[in-house]
Amino acid sequence: MHVRWMQYRVEQTKPIRMRDPLFAEIFRHTDQIKMVRVDTDKGVRVTETSDDPYIVKLIKAHAQAVSGFVAKGFPQAMKNHPVPEETAADPPKYSHPAIAKYGKVVSLPDATQQPRDGSCIVVDVTQGGEPDKLNSALDKVARFVNIYRGAGKKPAQVDIAVVLHGDATLTILNDDAYAARFQTKGNPNLDCLQALHEADVQIFVCGQSLIGSKAKPDQVVVFADVAVSALTSLVNLQTEGYAYVPLGK
Repeated sequence: MHVRWMQYRVEQTKPIRMRDPLFAEIFRHTDQIKMVRVDTDKGVRVTETSDDPYIVKLIKAHAQAVSGFVAKGFPQAMKNHPVPEETAADPPKYSHPAIAKYGKVVSLPDATQQPRDGSCIVVDVTQGGEPDKLNSALDKVARFVNIYRGAGKKPAQVDIAVVLHGDATLTILNDDAYAARFQTKGNPNLDCLQALHEADVQIFVCGQSLIGSKAKPDQVVVFADVAVSALTSLVNLQTEGYAYVPLGK
C-alpha cells in the first residue's frame, strides 16, 4: 500500500513530508522520475529511474531513507534527511567554427531563435580598453561570426560590418603608429582584426574620430576602410537592411 501511494504521489506530484529536505527536493523533481511497480510472490519490486544524474542521487537517498524506516520502525520516520550535493555539470564545450583564436561559442542545435541565412549586422563599436590588451568588443564581434557559422543547428550565411569610433577609434592603427601612440610593442588588436577581415567582416573607422584623435588615414591598417563618419556608415548600412548592434562602454 505504501509503495502504491508513493507512486501516485510522485506521478501526480502530491507532496508529503515537505518538512523533510530530502522529500521536499524529490517532489520538486517528480517530472524527472519514472517509477515502475511490479507485484511479486514475495511482495512488490519498485524501479525508479531518471536521466538526470542528480535526480538519481535523490532516488538513492530516498531508498536509503525507506530502508531506515523498515529497519528501525516509526521513530526513524520522524527524522529529517539531508539533500545530497548536486554534482557539478560538465563544463561547456567551446568551439571556434570560423575564427580559430577568438569568439568561442557553445553549439546549441536544439535552442530556439536559430541563426538565419541572409542576416546582415552592423556592429557599432565605441568601447575602448587597456592599450596593451585586446579590445574585448572585437572578441565579441568574432563570437558573432562564430555563432552564425556553427553555434546553431546548421551554419548560416551572415554579412557583418563593424564601425569603429569613439574610444575604439585607434584600435585600427597599424603596428608602428599604435606603438608610437601608446608605447607598446605593436597593436594587440591587429591579429583579431585580421581574422575578422579574413572571415569577410567589413571594417570601417570613423574619419572624423580618426582626425580628431590626431591620427591620419594612412596610419590605418590596409584591410580597413576610412569612412567620412560613423554616422554616415551606420545610416547607410541600416538603410541597406543591416540590423544595428551597439558595443559601447
